Amino acid sequence: MKNKIVEDAREVEVKREYDVLVIGGGVAGIAASISASRSGARTILIERYGFFGGMVTAGMVGAFCGFFTTGSMKNKIVGGIADKLLEGLRKKGALSEPRISKIDPRLATYRYHPEVFKYVAEQTVLQNGIDILFHTLVVDVIRETKNNFLSGVIVENKAGRFAFLGKIIIDATGDGDIAFRAGVPYYLGNEDGRLQYLTTMFRTMDVDLDRINELILLR
Repeated sequence: MKNKIVEDAREVEVKREYDVLVIGGGVAGIAASISASRSGARTILIERYGFFGGMVTAGMVGAFCGFFTTGSMKNKIVGGIADKLLEGLRKKGALSEPRISKIDPRLATYRYHPEVFKYVAEQTVLQNGIDILFHTLVVDVIRETKNNFLSGVIVENKAGRFAFLGKIIIDATGDGDIAFRAGVPYYLGNEDGRLQYLTTMFRTMDVDLDRINELILLR
């Protein structure tokens, strides 16, 4: 059995050149692409799944934290693009009022509906004149050897394998996939190499909330 195979060399078509390539359509990629487009930059947002949101939607994290200060007084300190997304959710009846976390009373959170967030995020991106490419995985980067900087990415989807060039490339993949392919040093876990345990989120229907609220947590 062979350990390696040699692929044939091939030419890759350059589809288009942008001012900014944003890779990854989570909340960071959404904000980065909108900010770039608002500044006048031609921008594309490339996402591996068929929707935006990242862990907000695909991971169903369930609540937005970080909008408020901690402590007894909860003051809202985050606005801008995040506020625009909250506004879209609120108009769709898919956002709760701020609530105090039962797990950590120092925190105030918003509950939201992940499926509605997919729609709100996509509409917000489109309203800002950003090109979108779903179901697309970045498989390599294009490096200018003379000056040692990145000038684009190579992607694959059902349409094939092709390239996009960009003056600025923003890695919003969450796992640093673009940085990894560019050769940036990295490490996994803490100083002992231990990783955080997996957290699994799920949604249920037809739950008797009154009976749930009567339960007493055993410690």
